Amino acid sequence: LAPSLLNQDKFGNWIISTEYNARVYPGMKGNAGILKVTGNLLFAEGARLVVDLSQSAGGNNDKIVVDGMLTMANAAVIEVQLTGLKLDTGTYVLASMSGFTGDVSKIKVEGITGTATDLVYDAVAGTLNLVVKGVRQASRVTWTGQLSDTWDLASSVNWMKDGSPEIFVGNDTVVFAASSTRRSVILSETLNPVHMLVDSDVPYVFDGTGKLTGSMTLEKRGTGVLTLNNRNDFTGRVSVAGGTMVMKHAPTATN
Repeated sequence: LAPSLLNQDKFGNWIISTEYNARVYPGMKGNAGILKVTGNLLFAEGARLVVDLSQSAGGNNDKIVVDGMLTMANAAVIEVQLTGLKLDTGTYVLASMSGFTGDVSKIKVEGITGTATDLVYDAVAGTLNLVVKGVRQASRVTWTGQLSDTWDLASSVNWMKDGSPEIFVGNDTVVFAASSTRRSVILSETLNPVHMLVDSDVPYVFDGTGKLTGSMTLEKRGTGVLTLNNRNDFTGRVSVAGGTMVMKHAPTATN
């Protein structure tokens, strides 16, 4: 636990408080294990719980056991390091504790881009769980914006595949056409399509706190203006065959 601080609260209970960018490894780095904490454990904003997870939820996985309160501040980070090829569907128990304080929706999960997961606190069992959801294989989907303007991972049914409503999953090929009535699209998380085609004679705007990442390629067709306000870091080829593309922030590479 470094860097960290050992303090006492007003009731005399010991609290291990991590600082910004501190990293906590339950086992040795690259070797899954169990970390037992006597007292309370606090992850500050930007502090990282780094967990080695195998392909199976029942496999050899990191875990912390806190006999007091586990507190995770907003923007604390759970960083997943895979010891297998991927995470199979299931519930990975990251921590057990006597009580939990924090908003799981504001805790960042990194290292598994493209995998559909939910971070869940089970108050009955006293566990903090990473739930890996089963999704379809990657395919080609077309944006409809049927339910909302949100582009997220394996959640909102804002797409069409083979004539049926669908979600987005990692490594999909995504198409944005003029047929959608919602052409201001909000990225709510880190997304990794394999290819993105915007083929429209009317404007499209992409915004939000999320980003496009990975080796995806971007293709612009049609006479409409495409505006990307996100701070993306994808590294694939960008091509403009028609209209205008405006990038507020250039990606890592435009080949």
